[in-house]
Amino acid sequence: MPRRFPIPDTRLPFVNAEIAQVQFQGRPALVSSIWRAGGGRLYFWDPESGQRGMRALPEGIPGAYFLRTGPDGRLYLGCGNGALARYDPGRDAFDRLVTGELDGICWGGAISGRRAFWNASRHGVSGAVGVYDLDPGRVVKILSPVDGLTPHALYGHCALDAPDGRIAWVFNVPQARLIVIDPSALTARSVVPPGLEGCAWASAAFLDDRRLVVAAQSGEARQGIFLLLSWPDLAVLARGPMPTQGVHHFKGATRTAEGLFYVADGGLWRFDAERLRHERVAADWTSGEPATAGTWMGRQPCAVTVSGVALRYDPASGRTDRCDLEPWGAMSVHALCAAPQAGLILGAPFITQRFWAISLPDGPGRDLGRAAPGGGQVNQILWDDATRRFLLTSYTTASITAYDPTRPAAWPENPCRVASAQERGQMRPMAFLHDGRCAWMATSPRYGTLGGALCRLDPRSGRFEVRAPIRPGLRPNALAADLRRRRLFVSTDIYGDCNSAPPVESVSVWLVYDLDSGEPLRQRFVPGNAPWSRARAVLPDGRLLARCPEGLALWDYESDAVTTLNEPDGATDLLLRCGEALIGANREAIGLAPLDGNALRFEPRVACPNPQFLHVAGPALYLAAGNEVLEYPLSELGL
Repeated sequence: MPRRFPIPDTRLPFVNAEIAQVQFQGRPALVSSIWRAGGGRLYFWDPESGQRGMRALPEGIPGAYFLRTGPDGRLYLGCGNGALARYDPGRDAFDRLVTGELDGICWGGAISGRRAFWNASRHGVSGAVGVYDLDPGRVVKILSPVDGLTPHALYGHCALDAPDGRIAWVFNVPQARLIVIDPSALTARSVVPPGLEGCAWASAAFLDDRRLVVAAQSGEARQGIFLLLSWPDLAVLARGPMPTQGVHHFKGATRTAEGLFYVADGGLWRFDAERLRHERVAADWTSGEPATAGTWMGRQPCAVTVSGVALRYDPASGRTDRCDLEPWGAMSVHALCAAPQAGLILGAPFITQRFWAISLPDGPGRDLGRAAPGGGQVNQILWDDATRRFLLTSYTTASITAYDPTRPAAWPENPCRVASAQERGQMRPMAFLHDGRCAWMATSPRYGTLGGALCRLDPRSGRFEVRAPIRPGLRPNALAADLRRRRLFVSTDIYGDCNSAPPVESVSVWLVYDLDSGEPLRQRFVPGNAPWSRARAVLPDGRLLARCPEGLALWDYESDAVTTLNEPDGATDLLLRCGEALIGANREAIGLAPLDGNALRFEPRVACPNPQFLHVAGPALYLAAGNEVLEYPLSELGL
């Protein structure tokens, strides 16, 4: 039987959601939502009294990104499974309004008059908008795709209620669009103002009834741009670079009833709408965390940070009030590394830059706080025996941080950032591998760009090298090493991150590097003109085992020969090299995956539903399953 460790509770993330004002227990309150795999929650707070409350979202809903109070005083929620729900303050109860019409994550929405609009996927294809009429209580139209231009923009992060009752909706990825929706006619018009061409990401806010400001960033630009547009004709009144680094993202923007415009991005900035200038009114307002902004009573800017600290700024006194919402709970594992030599299992949750530890051999587990810069999450974790530290990669800055387990955890001193490929245009760590001397990281670039980098860090000296791109138009997505022959294999695909840029290549490649010199040795197009493949393991004889669209393949880079493998029913989803053997896993079991000629068999040894993050450390196999970390002695697998 495996040894079982419960995943420690951590701070649950307020991410991509909105702030709304609604009645709660008979009093006005602000509300936002956390994301949680076991079920999302709404958190309510009164900035005046500090009173707080929490309600679990209906079963099966992991979070709500769209939160708007309707004309009936009830709170409308666009949910993480594409559903539309409603919270009724009078009954203190939820209603499921729409299920099955849209699917996937709801990215945003708006309410105009008696109609609610929310954006998610339809039949797995992103970029749809559903329209729900509050009076008959039914869906009256699905706009799919809502974008009339091609390629279609997919994610509607920023929906604005325009002064004339229409909706000005910024859609992003693979390019930014302004989509104007007429709520009466239920029509949508896509607009790309001059200056927005080539931008993959944008957000917007109304400065007043006649002016709309758009902040955008192209795939290649290091500094954002702004466009000042007239409403409703969307003519360009002014354009230029954003004057400060703190106002690129209007997800954290809010406008008060007096017409004062505030932006929260680290500090709190007040925007002078007449002179188009910014004044910082509060330094380090969010303590370095990303935050979502709103208003209290329409007059005071407020925000909630990713870790759940609610802020309210009083423009009259310049004072900021803070309230800890204490959003603790279990979150699904996103990265995992066991190091028995350090007496620890280190892990990280999804969508939050935190990390946790479990003490070996018996626990307990504990939250360790912040682990990385910026927003996003820790993507991979490795143990470096030479420096006796854990190395952690993180999105969105393609950073590597180092954690010394013999010292107290206290970001940013421990962990501390030791390397980053962000200045080379990189954003998401795709894979992380230790060759016994150096750590290798494969990365994806910023949204809207193609390619990617291969990075190498010497943890002892701190020397960091970035090879970008490894091949124009191709993104490295997985790594596998042959430590005996000192070879590194890299698999690639042709896509941009989140499909944010149209491919320019049609066929992916395999590459092999010398681990010591870092020099490339050979590359090969993936058989079948495949647009992607993923390196899984290197066999004892030196051949690369890779997953391809049509199945598993072996590549002998010396002879350049490729062998296609036959897979039985119940084929393995995961493959892990352990000595001379392959460990395999599917959604039901873990076992061995012996290679017999051109066929790969799977011999299940232990039942385990949905195992993830398999790796061997010492005499045991470690993995995550559900809300637990499991430790299996290798002897139970017959090794």
